[in-house]
Order: sequence, then C-alpha cells, then structure tokens
Amino acid sequence: MVGNEKKKVLRSLPEKFPQILDPEHCGTITQIWKGFDNLYKTLSAWKPCQTRIDSFFGDVIEWLKLYLSLGGDVIGYENASVTPYIHVLAYHLPRFVKDETPFKSFTGQGVEKINDTVRSIYHNKCNNHDACKEALLALKRIDHLQGFERQPHQYSKKMMSTGASDIFEQRRKRPRLCVASTEDDAPPMNEIDVDTMTIHEIKTTLKEMGIATRVRREDKLRENSQESYF
Repeated sequence: MVGNEKKKVLRSLPEKFPQILDPEHCGTITQIWKGFDNLYKTLSAWKPCQTRIDSFFGDVIEWLKLYLSLGGDVIGYENASVTPYIHVLAYHLPRFVKDETPFKSFTGQGVEKINDTVRSIYHNKCNNHDACKEALLALKRIDHLQGFERQPHQYSKKMMSTGASDIFEQRRKRPRLCVASTEDDAPPMNEIDVDTMTIHEIKTTLKEMGIATRVRREDKLRENSQESYF
C-alpha cells in the first residue's frame, strides 16, 4: 500500500473488524485503531484546535495503555512491539503540538511520493527494461516539470471536412442486397433469398455488386450477409 491507501485502511478497516476478529478482543482492537486515527489527525492538521492540543499527551498515554492491555493475548500487540517511535509519539511530539508548531511541516511526504513513484516503476517494468534507469529518468522529469502545469486541450467542434463527407457519400451509394423494398407500399424488387442460395451463388452475387468478403464458412457467410446487407 502506498500514499493515501494506508489512510483509507486506517479509517475504513475498523468497521469490518466484527466480521473477522474474535468478539472477545474486537472492541479493544477497534478502539486502538480509531484512537490512533484520532492522534494522526491531530498531527497532520496545520492548525489543530486548542482542545486537541491540550488533550494530546493524555490521549497518547491512554492509547498506549490500551495497546499494552492486549499484550500476550493477541498476536501483533505484544509489549515488544512498542518501538522508539511510540516513545517519540508520547514524550516528544506533545511539545511540538503545544508550541503550535505544525508537525505537518516536518513530514516527508515529498520523499514518500518519490518513493511511491520509484516502487510503481520498479514493479510495473518487466525484465527487458532497466527499472533503475526508468526511475531516475522519471524523477528527473518530475524535477524539471515541477514548475509547469499541464493545460487541457481546447477543443472546438468544426464542420465536417470535405474528405469525410465524400466517404459518407460513397458509403451511402454503395449497392446493397435487399430482400424487400424500403417503401411499405411499393412491391418488393430484386428479392434474393440467401437461405436458398449456394455459397458460390452468394459470393458471385456479392462480387457483381462490388462487395468483397473473406468469409469462407457457410454459416458465417450467410449470417454476415444477413446482418450486413439485409
């Protein structure tokens, strides 16, 4: 998962926990995920509200205690999973939040975006291409074009050209087979029953009318003749 996909999982997956987790620990795990999402929203906000700033340290401690309460009971929530990152989250980041320093300014989203681009190129390229070279070229293009913005193409509908109108006119005048008259009151003229004709007769008739076909099978020839010319 890259980019915003992780955020979508963080916010959408807890709703599906009752369907996949043990009911005994489902509620606690759901609170852990939603609590971390709440902390993440505070850190990623440019100007969090004063209530969030004042309660951030307490929210982190409560979230950490809730996380440790599952130690040994659920796989993945052991005490050994508490890394130095969680220590920084609990005892260092609250100072930045209280100083009203937007922590979002220190995020590495730009670097992460480059990493996502490189990973995408690497996984999409086959063995016949140099993925490293393609990644470097892509990053160089991004560097050169970061000050530009693509302008959408302005399309204005114009009158049909003479060449296109001639093509439609030629197609309209092309001779076609017909089993009945196009007029309701007029008697049918030149009725041709394809079902009673042989393959040679169908091809000969089409050739005389200037219609070429490559179909050889009898059923396909009759079917295409009925669909295309009747």
